Amino acid sequence: MTVAATRVEGAWAGLFGVVGLAGFVTTLDNTVVTVAVPTMRRELGARLAAMEWVGTGYVITFAG
Repeated sequence: MTVAATRVEGAWAGLFGVVGLAGFVTTLDNTVVTVAVPTMRRELGARLAAMEWVGTGYVITFAG
């Protein structure tokens, strides 16, 4: 195997690592928000529709 081929394989491994980490962090972040919604609803006395907007706003932020 040549030095160039080793560098290319290393670059691909790094890319997959970064993409995998980004996916994990995004999933973890969304899970935290989902788990917090019932407590937010109870503490703030909000209706279900308001909590749906919290989730929607959070997802739109990620989309933008």
